[in-house]
Amino acid sequence: MALTITKTFDETAGLSPAAIARGGKYLVKGKIAFDSSYPTDGEALAAADISANGSTIEHIEFSSSIDGAADYHWDATASKIKAHTAVPTLTLTKETGLSPATHVVTPVGTPFAVLRGQITTAAGGGATGALNLQDAAPASSLDGQVAADESTVTCLAADDATAVSLSFLTYAAGNTEYGSGADLSAAGKACYFTALVS
Repeated sequence: MALTITKTFDETAGLSPAAIARGGKYLVKGKIAFDSSYPTDGEALAAADISANGSTIEHIEFSSSIDGAADYHWDATASKIKAHTAVPTLTLTKETGLSPATHVVTPVGTPFAVLRGQITTAAGGGATGALNLQDAAPASSLDGQVAADESTVTCLAADDATAVSLSFLTYAAGNTEYGSGADLSAAGKACYFTALVS
């Protein structure tokens, strides 16, 4: 729950004619890196964190994400920097040992696209095989109908499925704030900043 701040330019280190012309507002530039436990609602950032002589962050901008996979926002009311996913993400997920209820399998995750499946049947002495995924109702052994919204797979009733494994993609929209406890340091999350402090 801490930020590592590396300053590359700091007008507060001495008397700056530009700062005097701006009415005592000092320019500070640098890099902010996140740690391994992102807190709910963002990391606190005070003027004293980025400038020895500053008491107020008048304005701050985050120019670019160093890793290219996050976006940063300033919450002036709470004095916090918030990290958001910058791009949508697709994640490959495999769930095994799913138990069909009345021949319908519902994955624990939320599939964006079901890619493949494996079925174990009680019929035929407990055969195991690749599930033939399709849009149409199951008509042959090992057929599985994927719902239009990808939320369920219906197996052929005659197969009497005892277990199903599914591989599918999940989708996360971009620009959502990272959750509490997210390890942003492992992902190399950092950004450049430019701030005016007074």
